Amino acid sequence: MVLDTLSVERRGGFLFVFVNGRAITELQIDKRVSDGKIYIPSGLTAADIDLMKKDWRSIGQQKPQRP
Repeated sequence: MVLDTLSVERRGGFLFVFVNGRAITELQIDKRVSDGKIYIPSGLTAADIDLMKKDWRSIGQQKPQRP
C-alpha cells in the first residue's frame, strides 16, 4: 500500500534503496507500482541476498510445504 501511494504521489522523483544502512541504488519513479515489487538492478552483495532470503521468498519460488 505504501509503495503504491509513494509511486503515485512522487512520480518523476527518485526512490533511494538502503539495505543494512548502505545506499544500494536510486530508482526514478516513472510509473505506478501497485503490485509491491521493485527491481533492484545492482548493488546487493551475496550476504545481503542471503539475509533477505531468510525473510522473503524469491519471485516464482513456491511456499514450503508444511507437514
